[in-house]
Amino acid sequence: MMDRLILTEARVQFGASIYDGYALVWEYEGELGGYIGETWKESSALQEVSPTSEDYEAWLWDSTAFKFDPDYKDPFFMWDSKTKAANALRAVKAALKAHALKKPLPEWAQMALVNGWKAPRGWKPSGT
Repeated sequence: MMDRLILTEARVQFGASIYDGYALVWEYEGELGGYIGETWKESSALQEVSPTSEDYEAWLWDSTAFKFDPDYKDPFFMWDSKTKAANALRAVKAALKAHALKKPLPEWAQMALVNGWKAPRGWKPSGT
């Protein structure tokens, strides 16, 4: 079974304050793994990363999810709204798919994803 990125409910406690929301997390064989945004502090310091770098995918998913304005950024990205988290999930999956195809996700497609567009089944970025 492959890793898959899912949306899940999350709870974080800071001192006496508790925050509930939605987060994106990697799942493998039913076990939850790393959360999107956990490596944001490290990856955001890397202005731009070569697509051949081993850090590229973490930088790609963090920087793509960050465009969706997470309500909480520490210890990982969380959104108050399930809709905002679902939009971030779609965009991150599309960016990773485009990277796997070695074609960049066009700017118009990134903006369309931000606004709730869902790519048709079988759609692939043309790179233009």
